[in-house]
Amino acid sequence: MQDIIIQGNQGEGGGQILRTSLSLSVILRQSLKVINIRANRDKPGLRPQHLTVAQALARLSEATLEGGKVGSAELTFHPTHWEGGDHTISIGTAGATSLLLHALFYPMAKGDEGGVLTLEGGTHNDRAPSFPYLEEVWQPLLRQTGMQVDVALDKVGVYPKGGGVIRAEIPAGQTAHGVEWLTRPPLSKIRIVSMFAHPKNKRKPQPDVARRMAAQVEAELQHLDVEIEQVILTPPSASISAYCGVFLTSGTLKAGFDAFGRKGLPAEEVGKDAARQVLAFLETDAVLDEHASDQMLLPLAMATSPSQFTTTTRSGHLETNADIIKHFLPHVQIEFEPLDNALKVHIIPS
Repeated sequence: MQDIIIQGNQGEGGGQILRTSLSLSVILRQSLKVINIRANRDKPGLRPQHLTVAQALARLSEATLEGGKVGSAELTFHPTHWEGGDHTISIGTAGATSLLLHALFYPMAKGDEGGVLTLEGGTHNDRAPSFPYLEEVWQPLLRQTGMQVDVALDKVGVYPKGGGVIRAEIPAGQTAHGVEWLTRPPLSKIRIVSMFAHPKNKRKPQPDVARRMAAQVEAELQHLDVEIEQVILTPPSASISAYCGVFLTSGTLKAGFDAFGRKGLPAEEVGKDAARQVLAFLETDAVLDEHASDQMLLPLAMATSPSQFTTTTRSGHLETNADIIKHFLPHVQIEFEPLDNALKVHIIPS
């Protein structure tokens, strides 16, 4: 079978192209060549976190990997047989364990043998979904499609040193069914997960930072007149980080938003940032937030029946992901329909 060739600089031109392409290559046992990897980025070519994904999928699918070096502009990948079971994979930096999990989840869920993935690296990352998002949004939404995953956080890891650990238990032989997420039910609960992580024995825990972020979020959102729960965390970690995640429950549906602290930024401003994102989302008619719409595209494109959902915007990630999926699965139909206050996505599997 001839290699599928993917332009690595199309659309948003980032690591999403590589992750989706490699996942589909393994699922379909289809040889792959990716060229011009991240060609339009400041640091073109494979970065360490992207190489980790390619190497992990090569290891678990007994694939031949060529071009697997940091800075490589091209990569060829020839998968053979998926190897389930329990595996530990280290990113080696604070790279996002969530993105690595997304790349590995679908091949394992679609394979003949499930297992437990233990992933080491960054668990809370301002450029990717953090672990609380996996637990509060991604996992529940997947379960509504009929797919199963159980995620757990063993150790917090933040920029720049990482060192975090997450686990995911993934059963084999899974296929999603179609969904209709077109109308968002009334908001019923807000859960605030506020964290100040710090090096053990080098800095006293500062729960007031986490409490101040959470208190500010609640102050900004209390007019919504729904239950608000605060979870205050001060875990040890190799580096210092302030994180504030806000998760919405509307019926059985979930959405999530977060903000990170930085040196010189008051905790209250971090809370305000997270709350602003929530209010902006609630002003739309969308069911799925921007991250979720991108993450649900692949399982729904391979589902047993059509799906429709609404989201906030036609992001570069969403559009590029759709293009990659259709390149591998040309009979899949993915259409975007602008609405007055949201974007409707139609998916008809092949």
